[in-house]
Amino acid sequence: MRRVVLVLMTLTFGAGAAPAMGASPEPLIGSDPADGRAVAAVRGTDPRFAALEDYANISQRAASTFDLTPIVAGSWIHVLPTYDQFIGQYGTVNDTDGSGLGRVVEVMLVADCLTHITTVEAVDPCAWRHTWLYRVLPDGSVTQLLDAGSPDASPG
Repeated sequence: MRRVVLVLMTLTFGAGAAPAMGASPEPLIGSDPADGRAVAAVRGTDPRFAALEDYANISQRAASTFDLTPIVAGSWIHVLPTYDQFIGQYGTVNDTDGSGLGRVVEVMLVADCLTHITTVEAVDPCAWRHTWLYRVLPDGSVTQLLDAGSPDASPG
């Protein structure tokens, strides 16, 4: 539920923010090739993850359509912001061997959800919700960090 509130705050307060004319926007963290490799590695761990849409695409669409359904009652995958992403974006002074800390990838699967959500309620709009967190090291090795939510059975 906290994630839903944070998403709504981001959409509300971030919707009107735009860079000044002529200024170059900061690069998106998700545009880092290491993020794409991390997501691909996690997709390969479970066939249910293979066709999941990236959360950044979903939140962009939600911000433009004001339809929260794909965020609150949708399945998705994305890379969480980490120290390594900051280093990749802005450079570093202490990562001498280049090994890095890797990426943390979150996967959310849901099932049996309401089909159109216009307001956020205290009750989960989905009958089944499960989330996983994975750490993906630069060498491609994947370690599960979290497995939580409804019993881990195929949704539907």
